[in-house]
Parts: sequence; C-alpha cells; structure tokens
Amino acid sequence: MEFTIPLLKLDFVPPPIAIMVVRPRIPEYTIQDAKLNVDGLNLNLMISSTLENRNKHIFLRSENGGSANVYYNHFLFSRQLLEPFNLAAQEKNIDTMSFFTTIPENKLSLQHQIQKEMQNNTFKLKIETNFKLKARWASLHYAFVLHGRCNLQMSSNGSPIKKRCSNMIRI
Repeated sequence: MEFTIPLLKLDFVPPPIAIMVVRPRIPEYTIQDAKLNVDGLNLNLMISSTLENRNKHIFLRSENGGSANVYYNHFLFSRQLLEPFNLAAQEKNIDTMSFFTTIPENKLSLQHQIQKEMQNNTFKLKIETNFKLKARWASLHYAFVLHGRCNLQMSSNGSPIKKRCSNMIRI
C-alpha cells in the first residue's frame, strides 16, 4: 500500500499520530542578497543565499553538497559545486557564493545586450540549485532532491531590484 504526504510518497502507512506530530515541510531555498559587477568581458556575481529546514522534528543531511548554475537567456554563465552540510530541525544554512565568468570574444553581441539591459534595469538572471538531501525522523529515513529556482532582476549599480524563488522536491 502506498501513502502520500504532500509531495512525499511512502511505501507504508505511517501512524496518523506521526503525521500529525511531524507535518513534514519542504526545505526553503532563498536568495537574501546579490551583487553583480560587470567589467568589460568579465562578470562577477556574489550571492548570499539561505537554505532553511522548516521542520520541527526532521534532521536533514546533504552528503554530496549540491550544485548551483547561473543562466542568462538560456546561456550558462557559471556553475559551482556546494559543500556538504547538515541541518538540524528549524536551522538555516547561510552560504555566500561567488560566480565569475568571462564572455567569449565571439559573443560580443551578448556583451552589448548585457550592457544595454544593465542601463535599463532589465538585466535578468536565473539561478538554479539542486541539493540531494536525506531526511531523518526517529527511525524513518527518506531521500529527495530539492530544486531551487530563483529569478533576479538587477539594477544598473548591480543590486537586485526584484527576486523570486520557488522550491520543488523530487523523490
């Protein structure tokens, strides 16, 4: 018999009291702050992000860390691997990431487009993160992948004007 907790599939039926006590919630990945520096063909993006375990009784562990990708108009700017971590119940993991990229000289039109969008405050970046997490509550263990997607709109001075993040898990 299969039982479903919102976004979790289990191969057994847990006691109703356990579900009422635990009420599992999706961890939340958000971007707190960002700073973009554009210098000719070089782009440097600093991101301060938070991964929060919103569960009161569930311990989370990431053995392999995670990965973060920065995209601009479907063009992969930079990729970074993240360190493994543990999150106790209701704990936050604050991380600062630095992405650096150089625009290839054969993509000078991309550089002009970026400069134009920066002047008009319409420069948009997409940050995608993936974390393979293991959750533990008492003797119940399960694994899932947390996908975090954030859209940033940057101003001409390199600070974010708008930011929107969404999270999804895959068992």
